[in-house]
Amino acid sequence: MSSPLFDMAPEQWALLRRLLDEALELPAPERAGWLANLPEEHAALRPRLENLLAHADDDETQQPTRSADGVTRTSTRFGSLPKLAPLDEPPPPLPPDAGPYRAIRLLGEGGMGRVWLAERTDGLLQGRPVALKLPHAPWRHPQLAERMAHEREILAVLDHPNIARIYDAGVTAEGQPFLALEYVEGERLDHHVLRLGLDTRQRIALFLQVTAAVAHAHARLVVHRDLKPGNILVTPQGQVRLLDFGIAKLLAADPAHAELTAPAQRAMTPQYAAPEQILGQPIGTAADIYSLGVVLYELLTGVLPYQPRRASAAALEDTIVSTAPARPSQRAMDVPTRRALQGDLDTVLLKALKKDPAERYATVQAFADDLRRWLDHRPVTAQPDSSWYHARKFIQRNRLGVGLAAGFVLSLGAALGVALWQANVARAQAAKASAITDFLVGVFKANDIEQAGGQAKREQSVQQLLEQSAVMLSTTGLSEQPGVRVELQRVVGGLLNDLEILDAAIRVRQARVSDLKRQQAPRSQQVLALRELGESLRENSDWESARARLNEANQLCHDGGLDDSLACLGVVLDLGRVDYAERKVDAALGRVEPLISALQHHPEAVDDLAGSQELLALLRMLRNQPDAAHAAFEQALQLRQAQWGEGSVRLADMRYRFGRHLWTMRRLVQAESALRTAWQTTSSALGRDHVSSLRIELWLGRLQSTVGLSNEGMAHLQGAYKSMLSKADRLDPSELYQSRSALANALVLDGRLVEAKTALEDATAQRQRLGSRAGTDPTLDLTEARWLLDTGRFAESRALLLKLRDATAAQLGGQHPYVADRYLRLAQTDLASGDLHAAETDLKAALATEDAVETVFGTPKHRAQLLQVVLWIEQGRIGDAVEQADKLGRLAEATPRAEQYRDSFLQLNETIARALSAAGKTAEAIPYFERFIGTLAPANAQHPWLAAVRAHYALALIAHGQTGEARRQADLARNALAAQPAVGPQFWRPVKAVEAQLARSAPS
Repeated sequence: MSSPLFDMAPEQWALLRRLLDEALELPAPERAGWLANLPEEHAALRPRLENLLAHADDDETQQPTRSADGVTRTSTRFGSLPKLAPLDEPPPPLPPDAGPYRAIRLLGEGGMGRVWLAERTDGLLQGRPVALKLPHAPWRHPQLAERMAHEREILAVLDHPNIARIYDAGVTAEGQPFLALEYVEGERLDHHVLRLGLDTRQRIALFLQVTAAVAHAHARLVVHRDLKPGNILVTPQGQVRLLDFGIAKLLAADPAHAELTAPAQRAMTPQYAAPEQILGQPIGTAADIYSLGVVLYELLTGVLPYQPRRASAAALEDTIVSTAPARPSQRAMDVPTRRALQGDLDTVLLKALKKDPAERYATVQAFADDLRRWLDHRPVTAQPDSSWYHARKFIQRNRLGVGLAAGFVLSLGAALGVALWQANVARAQAAKASAITDFLVGVFKANDIEQAGGQAKREQSVQQLLEQSAVMLSTTGLSEQPGVRVELQRVVGGLLNDLEILDAAIRVRQARVSDLKRQQAPRSQQVLALRELGESLRENSDWESARARLNEANQLCHDGGLDDSLACLGVVLDLGRVDYAERKVDAALGRVEPLISALQHHPEAVDDLAGSQELLALLRMLRNQPDAAHAAFEQALQLRQAQWGEGSVRLADMRYRFGRHLWTMRRLVQAESALRTAWQTTSSALGRDHVSSLRIELWLGRLQSTVGLSNEGMAHLQGAYKSMLSKADRLDPSELYQSRSALANALVLDGRLVEAKTALEDATAQRQRLGSRAGTDPTLDLTEARWLLDTGRFAESRALLLKLRDATAAQLGGQHPYVADRYLRLAQTDLASGDLHAAETDLKAALATEDAVETVFGTPKHRAQLLQVVLWIEQGRIGDAVEQADKLGRLAEATPRAEQYRDSFLQLNETIARALSAAGKTAEAIPYFERFIGTLAPANAQHPWLAAVRAHYALALIAHGQTGEARRQADLARNALAAQPAVGPQFWRPVKAVEAQLARSAPS
């Protein structure tokens, strides 16, 4: 039964807490008089206060403490946090196993429960310790399990290197809720900075990792609501990890979750809580911004922003709500810190600590951006704008230059030289500016209304103007100003490349390379120009030309002794990217691993270091090393977040690539979240019809339709494809090919064989036109093999799959999971054609490969084991089939979100149903058949696979005595197959079998 306290309104709860704290400050004999004299407006709370104070009298522990005003008082368990057990007390007994987790030792204890270091007993997380949260028995009210499940849902959408991951959640048979989280070995943020003696700049740099984690959560509509140093750990490697989303709120949550996070049940730490939390008002992201302000205030000054006169929770809350905090510089412990805080940091922190949420920073990213501005000696947005302020920040950024200028002024002779030099520079700059002006005026004059086609030219877009300027630069533009010409070529070429107008970008960048050669420009400039040209060629899928230009740049680096320069290290990175595109994995790894070490010695090389980590992640995936790949991608994403900011379109593009990587890792929820966030950011910034938005939407739809995450998947996929098709003349042909291939794949998986044939033919023709520029992605070939199988062309399907198997094995090694996938598809073809011996051989080969994530249901090997069950049924090995089907079913149940891999989930239900049915357990089989049908029928009622399963279901119904429903299912199956004349004979076999059975059982 839940406590009556949980039935109170938020404002009553807040008042009750304040009154209780006030009473607890009094000696016990005086409390009865205090209750009797309670004002009339508080009379309704008197019975509850009397009850609470009676418990306090029984449970008080007389522990003397000294308050802020110097008075020694006794502390009660009502007004203090739980204490750690004294060292001489025995440790608490280990709890019983919670599901598959066994506790090892106690890590910590709070008001709601304990956190234990634990291990998993079933071997799924072998060697990986977890932090196991177990609530105390009194907290196990009916809503707690739901609250912990809600925490699991929240953490499932968060995937960030600075946020501790969730592994599992559940309730034991004894009713014990549990939550298994990533175990983070580290120390509290405040303890860490004190132990190392970090200065102000170092503390802020570390704190920016915290803001990156919170910004990631806010971008997914999650508010932490309990940010404090105790929930922020720093690992021995200096990596911040944010913990404890136990009271986090999902802003997009449905009303069913509202009561789990209601203010009346407010769990928070008052010292770090925002005023709106204290008052029980609605909570948004601004509350986390406030708490971050408190954490940083304490981190920089050593004290909290508020010092109430009385040492009670009520006094503290009153102070937070009504009193402005002191300027941090006034509270700092030492003179250097005080000086560092004065001015900008004072203003930044006080803005984060505004009482009114609307007056704080609008986002965590805006708060973090101001901190970065302070680190870079740039003006912060929190300061009022003024000329003197900007001038002062300029001087701070350029102390050396300003100091040298002052020194020159002191020397008349030097000053005269500077004046003459400045005059020359001024003349050169004036000529340069004039040349640029003339060029730009020429671009616009060409669009004058009086010119031929003037009206159309007036309506030209920025893109068209850029393309026109590219033409002018490639011919006679600025021929009298070669220095200005190459500089404008760099700018225009970069803009064209960013807008993905690649043909024009290549022309401009080729002209720039030629001009620099003619001018005999320094090697370093030529290297950069060649690298830029290589970038455009690579993005245009012209790998051969890109490699040639990059090799030319590499030779310039060697000849000039520039190998360790940033430009030349960047050339190595781009050569590795070309290696990856051509699947030369060993060559790419040989470049990128030493490159990362070299780049780490260049603090300014953030861009290429992040690019190298991302390339390493892609290569690790090809080498079947998903954990190492994921770690590298997280490093790259963290570097990019710090470089670009959370709302950046470029960061969204990287998040799109990360989403594809997560999909490969079978982290489906995180993959969809990453792709959806990337799509929303890009669409908001560039518009839904921009090619970058369409590209991400295409992959979002592809993920959703392929794995069954959402019924909107096909709509996203087809909508994006149609829009891309309308821009075919402006799209990179390889991009259009990829979109056609993706659509064909989705149509085949959805059983739309006639539509899929057209898409396959279009994609195949496009690939032939592209030649080597089409790349090496096998999706189209695998799609064609599946289409050939489903249409009954078994020999052709098998021949294509053998070719793919051999190519994959040669490229990635015979033990790679992709090779297992090829064997699995071969076995499907064997079974469909009735060749059981070949199917057995191919399945054994699939099961002999390696897979680094076999603990997650849905791998090629698990699908091969499911197919093995079908083979054993055909061979009459019913006992083996039932045993293996049951084992796989239990593995799927233990895998979070296993049902979201639609094909694997459907295959699992069909396989279990058929195994049970073959064993004569038709009553147990029927629910599995019904689950399959209920999942696939809404997506495509005419799917051939659905028709075949309806026929198997009908056979089970006949055995169970439900002949009428069996006949209806058989009719649905026949009608579906009749509507698809291209389907193969394997789908008709079970339909004909059930019709024959029904004919035999019909009355004569």
